[in-house]
Amino acid sequence: MSPTRPMTEEEIFVLKLLAQVKFPFRTMDYRFGNNIVSRLHYKNPMISKREVHAFWRLLWRYRTQIKHPQRAYYFRKATKLMLPGFKTTLEKRIHKLEAALKLAQAEKALLDAQWLPQGKTLCEVFAEEEQKS
Repeated sequence: MSPTRPMTEEEIFVLKLLAQVKFPFRTMDYRFGNNIVSRLHYKNPMISKREVHAFWRLLWRYRTQIKHPQRAYYFRKATKLMLPGFKTTLEKRIHKLEAALKLAQAEKALLDAQWLPQGKTLCEVFAEEEQKS
């Protein structure tokens, strides 16, 4: 289970907006939405990072049902915070850098073992092999 933290005032306000929404019966949105909104009755409501992303996504999904003068502000914020696929651009960049590092480490190991011709990368060797066949 992911670590929880106390809800911020803004998150509590957004949950009050979500309390107005009528979710389709017997869906994950219905279960999660009612569960998360019910936490408003707690003295110190807690929430995890994944739940925050999920309820911003709910706010965006059911935006047509929300009637509030400042709803445009919250909808813009939801587009930034719902994080499609739960991957941020920073996480994607880190993943690409890790892949490049692993490739460089593999090339170094092959050079050290003298399996890779001097001055060529692993990608170049694979491209040459592909052209030969």
